[in-house]
Amino acid sequence: MISRSHAGAWWLTALDYAALFSFYFATTLALVQLGITVFAAWPARRTAPAGWLLGTAVIGLMAMVARAVISAGSTVSLLLDVALMLLILAVLLFAWLNGPAGRRDWGIRIGLIAISVPLLVHCVAAAYAGFISLDAVAEGKDSWQTLGLLAMCGAAIVAPYCFAPRPFANAVVRIVPVVVAMSLATGGALLLRNDYVATAKLVDRTLGVEISAMRADPKLALYLLSLATMLWTVISAATAPAPARRQVGIGLLLIVLGGNGYRWPLNYLLIAVGLTLIAYATTMVREQERLVEATPSIDDGVWSTYVASLAKALKTHAPTLHVLSTRDADADVSTLLIGETDGMALRVRMARRQGSLEMVDVLVGREPRRTDAPALLMFGQSPAGTPVSVPLLSGTRSTVEDDRIDIIGPVELFAKLRGDQPLPGAALVDIPGWIGYWRDQAIGWRVLPGRDASLDSPVPIHDLAHAGSGKAAAQNAERLVAVVTTLIALARRGDVPRAATSDASDAASDAASSAARDVASAAASDEP
Repeated sequence: MISRSHAGAWWLTALDYAALFSFYFATTLALVQLGITVFAAWPARRTAPAGWLLGTAVIGLMAMVARAVISAGSTVSLLLDVALMLLILAVLLFAWLNGPAGRRDWGIRIGLIAISVPLLVHCVAAAYAGFISLDAVAEGKDSWQTLGLLAMCGAAIVAPYCFAPRPFANAVVRIVPVVVAMSLATGGALLLRNDYVATAKLVDRTLGVEISAMRADPKLALYLLSLATMLWTVISAATAPAPARRQVGIGLLLIVLGGNGYRWPLNYLLIAVGLTLIAYATTMVREQERLVEATPSIDDGVWSTYVASLAKALKTHAPTLHVLSTRDADADVSTLLIGETDGMALRVRMARRQGSLEMVDVLVGREPRRTDAPALLMFGQSPAGTPVSVPLLSGTRSTVEDDRIDIIGPVELFAKLRGDQPLPGAALVDIPGWIGYWRDQAIGWRVLPGRDASLDSPVPIHDLAHAGSGKAAAQNAERLVAVVTTLIALARRGDVPRAATSDASDAASDAASSAARDVASAAASDEP
């Protein structure tokens, strides 16, 4: 791999072996990942035509890669380029059609088009040479290469605006991606200055980017700028809080490792994995970044202290309270406090995603069936007007002037729950989100912090997330305890049925099971 004239350049040898390791490791990983992606997506082929087309294109490309590894030839090479072209078109179709229109990220979709252009230039040139005129392509080889390199540089320059984490203003002020990207780009410039010929050959071998080795390339500054912007984009996305944005960063990294020369069949797999990872993130990244932006992350140690403080305070109402925690494959955590108060089952559930509090849910009584609509809904003050996650209930929304609270349902039923005596705990108007009453079953309350309530109501999220005051704030759970106290009082006035101890335990077990199942979808659901 290393020419004899440069055999003594230790840095060149080290870079060459590092490139070889990345090449073989990444391409083998690409083959495995593609198989997993197709296997996971294949059951949904009937309901998602775009996904079926993408899966079929991936299988076709994998088959051509396997054929090229076993026995290469001009025909196989041509079919491999055609398979890559079809895969690129399938990825673009998938990104533009898959999932609800309101959840597709425009930046990623436009970015996919930008990074697909240099790939399509290569595929079109190969197809033109194979099907129409090999001589014409050979004569215009320099023009095709120049067009491909310029398209690649253009894609790298626009990549930050398309693939960087959102909000973009927060991403550009992060120090680590800037320092790493500029250091690597500066290192590349120093290598070119120290030994231009050897470095140009190394770039050609590893990335397939042909830089003139006879003299300094006039577009060298453009190449270095493109390298810096693409590195910044990859590092910023790969270290973003949202999992889907990190998936975009990994996909971009694999495309960069795939290079531009395609001198080994497994390079095509790198491109395929990178494109599919980015395409699959299109419908997830907006929602995840909105949650991260709306609710700051809370340290696990601080959160554990807060939960312990809450459990201690709630034991005045439910002496047998137990604390449980469930975690799913996406690291979404549901914290459950389950007990019994005055013969009624009590469940407090708090769902966190990537450390950010997503939902607070309290139920006093037996959990209603999903098809049961509440007899009464109550809405306190909300910056969003109507809470995001509300059970379906027919009826007109009216305002109770004395309590300054909106309700849907019979006024007489609200008057019964409200009673003549003041409610202990929090005032109804100060409880965000919604409160639902199911006759002879339960009182339930749900709020989505940062969406239909301020961040600090009723959980002091800002204080918990702040490094300096987090531990101190974790000792104070009075706000949430006040809401739970009010709900218990409403349940007593609403004649929520008492249960035997064994029945309450069964209800608690049912609640724990349903919480583990619902934690990922509860915030976006209209069901209690």
